[in-house]
Amino acid sequence: MAIDADPPAWLVQSRANRTGKKPVWIQLSCSVCGYSEAVRPKKWWPAFTYLSCDDHSPSDLPIESAGLVRREIDGIGSRFVGIVDEQAPSIAGENQGESDRM
Repeated sequence: MAIDADPPAWLVQSRANRTGKKPVWIQLSCSVCGYSEAVRPKKWWPAFTYLSCDDHSPSDLPIESAGLVRREIDGIGSRFVGIVDEQAPSIAGENQGESDRM
């Protein structure tokens, strides 16, 4: 192909930027109903525990495990809410003093 023999500068730069480290498109699927769409991932997206359509209730998803807190991130794809279950932050001195009260 002629463009491969003498590519324009923008194409050379575009090919140089392709590292293959991050997919250009990913498939998002609702954990409740299975609705799916292909989107370009955003750098700021964390690893989601669940994805659900924005019209589903949070109670439609499994509850978070003990010791985890749930965070919801709106605006994922065209209609998803991203759910991230994370380790609950520990509060300094939370369990201190229990033996003092006995």
